[in-house]
Amino acid sequence: MQTHRVTDRDFVRRSLEENRFWLRIMKEHSLFLSEGFNRRDGDLIRTANRFFEEFDRLLRRARELSPLAGPGAIRRFNQEVIRAVRDLRNFKQEVLLRIITCRIAGFNLPLLVDHIRREAEYFITVLTRLNEGIDEPVEAAIARENVFWLRIMADHSRFIRNLLDPSERRLVEAADQFADQFDQLLAQARDLDSMFQGFSPVLVIVGGHLLDQPTLVRLQEEEERDREERETEEPLLVEETPPVLAQFTEDVIGATQEIRDFKRTAARLLADCRTLSVINPLLADHVAREAEKFLEILGQLEQRLGPVREKALVVTQPAPPCPELEPPCGHKGT
Repeated sequence: MQTHRVTDRDFVRRSLEENRFWLRIMKEHSLFLSEGFNRRDGDLIRTANRFFEEFDRLLRRARELSPLAGPGAIRRFNQEVIRAVRDLRNFKQEVLLRIITCRIAGFNLPLLVDHIRREAEYFITVLTRLNEGIDEPVEAAIARENVFWLRIMADHSRFIRNLLDPSERRLVEAADQFADQFDQLLAQARDLDSMFQGFSPVLVIVGGHLLDQPTLVRLQEEEERDREERETEEPLLVEETPPVLAQFTEDVIGATQEIRDFKRTAARLLADCRTLSVINPLLADHVAREAEKFLEILGQLEQRLGPVREKALVVTQPAPPCPELEPPCGHKGT
């Protein structure tokens, strides 16, 4: 499980893609917060509106930046964005604290505020990793991305369910089913993450936690020294990506495609005033775009897992039957 340097060309391309997606998300978060505050909390509304204007400005700049821009200019822009997102993250944290200590009222659900705070943390991590120029092993990427995104998808399902009118029983039931499905996938992702951490210290990169480059290099060097000392022992390092990760990624892609389609349908129904709810149509489109972003990430992970998946699918013959009264297959009699 080796890391590799991100090329300058990939760094610029990926930085622009991430900024153009996430700056719009941060801008919309600011709008949703502003709309959810009690009208008496004018200071919070004004702060949210200032963030809306700031991220609108940064988004326009990101859209104007050329793919031919040098890595130095892009790295500086990333740092400027990181500072702005940190400020918004801190504001979201303060709002959440005020809500859960009953210091403010309004219509911003605590879990929704925590949800958008986590997304700000994720955006900061993405840009920081890009600026450091290190890609993580695919096993660590699968663990980290799924632990983050599967919780996001489950949250979306619950937000939709709570904002629908109770009379929309069919849609409410569908949202509940999606929430349960993604809760189960999230539990599986955490189990797999725990299993694979035991094979390599590189896999501690999970849940948005970031290892700096010197620490990552040190862990790899320690792992290599351990392997040299265990030359006659069974190696603990996973040299080949376990096929179960390919199957898990495939399952998650299927579930995410289903919820993406559900969100798109809900957005159309809301736009045409054919369903009863208090959902802002922009919020419905917002969560659908996030599902599409997750699918894009899953597609990239699946490409990296391509050789493993093909190898796993080669085995098509059924296992030979075990004759009755014989020792179990794979075991010798004592």
